[in-house]
Order: sequence, then C-alpha cells, then structure tokens
Amino acid sequence: MKLRFANARSERSIAAFTLIEILLAMAILGGIVIAIYSSWTAILRGSKVGLDAAREAQRQRISQDCVNYSVSSAILF
Repeated sequence: MKLRFANARSERSIAAFTLIEILLAMAILGGIVIAIYSSWTAILRGSKVGLDAAREAQRQRISQDCVNYSVSSAILF
C-alpha cells in the first residue's frame, strides 16, 4: 500500500511546475514583451520622421510651384 502512495505522490510532482520554472517563464515572456514594445516604438518614431520629411518635401514642392507660376505669370505681362 505504501509503495502505491509513494508512486502517486511522485506522479503529482512531475506534473506540476516549480516556482523557479514559473518565474523563469515569466521573465522570458517579459523580455519578449519588452523587445516587442521597443521595436514598436522605434517603428513609430521612424514612421513619424518619414512622414515629417515627406510633408516638408511636399511643402517645398508646392512653394516652388507657386514661385514658378508667379514668375511665368509676370513674364507674360
């Protein structure tokens, strides 16, 4: 009878996770979340810089077109 009880206890301990395993899994998950977050913020910053540069280039094109149109209109008169 005692042998059977000892086997049942050892089977239960194999199926459970230890506190160290759970903490290690949480640390790995935390590291993954931090890596994803930092990548995401870098992507957002890069996107913002790209959009700002595109806006500035568009403003320059529009102002150049306005100057060209004004100069061509002045030449006609």
